[in-house]
Amino acid sequence: MAKPHVTIIGAGITGLTVALYARKDYAITIVDAGPDPRKHTHTQGATYSGMDARHISVTETTPWTYEHRHDLIVKNVRDGGWMCIPESQLSRTEQQWINKFQVHTKDREGHELTTQAVIAYNTAGVNEWKSLVANYDFIKPIANSTYMPMLSRSRDVLREEFAFDSSLDENSVLHEGSELPSSLSPLRTHLTELGNIGYYTSYCMAFYSRTLCIKLIEFLEAEGVKFSWSTNVSDEIIEEQEHKLLEDFGDTDAIVWCAGVTPHSSQLLSKYGILIQGVMGCWLSIDNPGVNEACKIYGPEPLNYINITPSGNQLLLSGGYGFVGTRPHSEAKILAQPLMDALIEEVKRWFPDCKITDQAFCIRPSTPSGLPVFATHKTNNNLPVIIAAGHAAGGFTQAPATAGRVLDELQKVLV
Repeated sequence: MAKPHVTIIGAGITGLTVALYARKDYAITIVDAGPDPRKHTHTQGATYSGMDARHISVTETTPWTYEHRHDLIVKNVRDGGWMCIPESQLSRTEQQWINKFQVHTKDREGHELTTQAVIAYNTAGVNEWKSLVANYDFIKPIANSTYMPMLSRSRDVLREEFAFDSSLDENSVLHEGSELPSSLSPLRTHLTELGNIGYYTSYCMAFYSRTLCIKLIEFLEAEGVKFSWSTNVSDEIIEEQEHKLLEDFGDTDAIVWCAGVTPHSSQLLSKYGILIQGVMGCWLSIDNPGVNEACKIYGPEPLNYINITPSGNQLLLSGGYGFVGTRPHSEAKILAQPLMDALIEEVKRWFPDCKITDQAFCIRPSTPSGLPVFATHKTNNNLPVIIAAGHAAGGFTQAPATAGRVLDELQKVLV
C-alpha cells in the first residue's frame, strides 16, 4: 500500500524538521519559493536570508506585545521605534496587524497567558533539540557548553533582565560583578568601563543554522524526500476544486504550510482569518577579535538582544525589530536601513575596532500576538491543510516541537 503523500510548503527549518519527523510514514514533497541554498544565496525566508547562526533557548523569544510597545510599533525606527514603513504607505492588512498588536499590548492578562504558552512551546523545542542532537550525528551545537553569557549596558538592566529570564527559566544564574570568562576576553574592557557589572547565564545552545539545514536537505533527499525549488505556490494549492496541485506534484493527501511571509501568502492565509506580517532582523559579520563562545548583549530598542556567534575568524551578530509588513525583501531592506545603522552603532560600542565584513536582512513571519499559528483547515474539496507558521524570532527554537505537533495532526487527518 502506497504511503499517503504530504506536500510541505516551505523548506526552512520548520518544513525540514516536519519532513524529518514524517518521512518514515509519508511520501514527502517540499516546495520552496527560494533557490536551492546549496547552490545559491537567496533572500526569501528567515532560515536562509540571515547568516549561518541561530541560538535556541527557553526564552529565545517571548511575545512582543508588552505595554510599552503600544506606541513603539508606530514610532519610526529612526527614532527608536519599530515602524519601518511611512504611515501614509501602510496597506490595509498592515494597518490591521498593527491595530491588533496594539490591542494585545493593552491586555495584560492575555499577554501573560500567551507568554506562558510560548515558554512552554520553547521548552518543548529545546527538549526536542536535545533529542535530535543525541540521535543524529550531523545535528550538533557549536559547543558543548549550554549556559550562555548575557551582557548588558548597566547594572539595573542586568538585574531587570535576569529577574525576567529567571522567572521563566530556573536555569538562569546571576554573576553580578564577576569577570567574564576568558572565552569572551575582548568584551572585558567595555564591561570594566561600565563598572564591572558582571553578567548572567541562561540555558542556550548555538547552531550553525544554514550548515545544519543543508545537511538536513541532503539527509532527507537520501531518504527519498523530493524538493521543488524556486516554485511559487499559487492559489490553486488551497482553492483548486480538483485534487491536483501543480503538475509536478501529482496527487497529494495533505498540505503542511510552513512558509514565510509574502504579499501573496498573506492574502492567501487571510482567507482562513490568519494575519501574518514581516518583522525585520539584521545581521552583521565582523572580524573576530578573539571571542570563542556564543553570547548575547542586551541593547536598547529597537535592537533588544544581539546574538553573537563565533564562526572561525568571523563573528556573526544579529538583532533588531522593524515592522516591514508584506514588503518584498528588496524593498524591506531599504526601509529597514536605519535599523541596521542602529545595530552597527551598538556593536561598535562593544567592539570599537571591529571591521564589518558583511550585512544581511532577515524577515521573520509574525502574528500580532507573538503566538505562532497552529491550525488545521480544509480546502473546498476536503483536502487537509495544516498551518504551522508565524513563529517570529522563535522559529528555530520551536521547529522540532512544531514538527511533533504536525505529525500528531497528520495522524488524525489521514486516517
